[in-house]
Amino acid sequence: MRRTAGIKAWIVRLAFVALAFVSLWLSQIADQRFRETVAAAARFDLRQWSATVTPLILAGAFFAVAARYPFPRPRYAWGRLLLAGVAVLPALHVGFILWAPQFTVHWPTAVITPRWFDGGSVPAACAVLAGAAIGCGFGARRERARAS
Repeated sequence: MRRTAGIKAWIVRLAFVALAFVSLWLSQIADQRFRETVAAAARFDLRQWSATVTPLILAGAFFAVAARYPFPRPRYAWGRLLLAGVAVLPALHVGFILWAPQFTVHWPTAVITPRWFDGGSVPAACAVLAGAAIGCGFGARRERARAS
């Protein structure tokens, strides 16, 4: 019986790691484009912001899958999505803060005040953590307790 992953498993893992880094690179390009658009138009573009955050989430998911592969008796652990939801809250809040002024609604100060660190690095890191939580949902089933 083998105790380590074979060469095929390592090739798949390296492919997922490469996908994670490509996703980070694409996010960096999209973030630069987003910042230039916002600076030029002084208007928040939800589509470009989503193009920045989505690759970050994918990068975390790809990296987590790379770390957990291969999956004996695979299934998805849906409870990990709750962790992903909590982790992505800072990114969603920053997006909402940038998006909310476009409407004539008077938002409460507590809702539209940024509470995260400068530069957007914390929401970006939280997006990656959300992706990692999603990726960790893929994995082996737990063994059922046997009656003795």
